[in-house]
Amino acid sequence: MEEDKKTIAQLTEENARLSRELNVMKKMHKNCESKLKRITLVEETLNRIIDTNPLSIQVVDKNGRNKRVNDAFMGIFENKPLKNYSIFTDTQLIKQGLKPFFEQLKQGEVVYFPANYYNLHKLYSKLPTKNLWLKAVAFPVFADKKMPQRYVIIHQDITGEKLAEEEIKHINTKLQGMNKYIVEVREQERKKLATELHDEVGTNLAALKMIVAMLKRIDNLNERNLLIDDVIALIISTSEKLTTITMEMRNVVLENLGIIDAIESYTKDFGKWHKVKIVCDIATDIKMEYDTSLVIYRVMQQALHNILQHAEADRVNIKLHQTKTSFEFIIRDNGKGITQQKIISKTSFGIMGMRERVEDMGGSFQLKGSKIHGTTLLIKLPLNYIKP
Repeated sequence: MEEDKKTIAQLTEENARLSRELNVMKKMHKNCESKLKRITLVEETLNRIIDTNPLSIQVVDKNGRNKRVNDAFMGIFENKPLKNYSIFTDTQLIKQGLKPFFEQLKQGEVVYFPANYYNLHKLYSKLPTKNLWLKAVAFPVFADKKMPQRYVIIHQDITGEKLAEEEIKHINTKLQGMNKYIVEVREQERKKLATELHDEVGTNLAALKMIVAMLKRIDNLNERNLLIDDVIALIISTSEKLTTITMEMRNVVLENLGIIDAIESYTKDFGKWHKVKIVCDIATDIKMEYDTSLVIYRVMQQALHNILQHAEADRVNIKLHQTKTSFEFIIRDNGKGITQQKIISKTSFGIMGMRERVEDMGGSFQLKGSKIHGTTLLIKLPLNYIKP
C-alpha cells in the first residue's frame, strides 16, 4: 500500500514536471512563432525594398550562388544568373583581379569593387555579344556573429560613361594627329612659298639689281633703253608670279568666278605641273553657296595631293553634278587603289580632314579602292545647307 502511494506521488510529481516543461515549450513555441513572423515580415519588407529599388540588386548565398535579383538587375543583365553560377568562380571577374575582393567579402567586410569589363555573351551564349562596364558594392549579411550567410551586391552600369571616356580619348588622339598634320601642311606650304619666292621672285630682284647697276655705267641711249625694257619685263614677271602665289593662297578664282572655273583652273595647272591627265565633267548649270564650293575645292586639292603621293596614277576623272537633293562630286583615278586599312587608319589625316569637312556640312563621304579600277571618292553635299 505504501509503495502504491509512493508510486502515485512520483507519477504526480513527474506529471507536474512534464506539465511545467510543456508550458515552457508552449511559451518557446509562441516566442518562435512570434520571431518567425517578425523574420518573415522583415524578409518580406526587404524583398519589397529589393524588388522596387531602382538600383540593380543581387542577393547571393555564402557560396556566391544567386538567391534573388530585382528588375533593375534584369534590365542590365537581361537574364537571371545560371543555376550553378557563382560570382566567386566567375573566370571573367577573376581574370580582372577581383579574387582578393571576394576574400575580403567572405571575411565580413563591405567591399567596393573597381570598374570591371564584362561580356554577357560568354555567360549567356544565347545572347548576342553585349559588353558592359560595371561597378559594384557588396554587403555581408550575418545570421550569427561568425561568418556571413548572404551577400547583397548593388551593381552600377557605367558602360555609357566608359564609352564616353573612350570616345573622348579617341577624339583627343584624333585632334592631336590632326594638329600635327596641320602643322606639317603649313610647314610644307611655307617651304613651297619660300622656294617660289627665292627661285623666281628672288632671282628676278637680283637680276634687277644687276641691271640697275649696269645702267649707271652705260652712256649709250640705245643700250640703256634695251636694259630698261629688260627691267620692265622682269617687273611684270615678278608681279605676275606674286599674283599667282596670292591667288593660290586666297582661292581668288573660286571667290570671284565660282566652283566651275576654280576646278578647271586648278586641274589644268596641276595636270601640267605633275604630268597627270585630268578630265573634268562639270555640269554648267550648277549654282552653290561659297561654303559648299569651298568644301568641294578643298576636298579636290587634298584628293589630288593624295593621288600624286600614293596612287601612281597618270589619269584622273572628275565629275560634279547636281541631283534633286544634293551636289555629287566624284574623283576617280587609274592608280593602284587605296586599301581599306589605309581608309580607316587613324593616321590618314588627309582622309580624316576631307571626311570631317564633308560631314560638318551634313554630307556623306565614301572612299573605296581596287587594284584593277583604282580609287574612287564620292561625296554628296546637301543643296540647302544651313550654316549653324
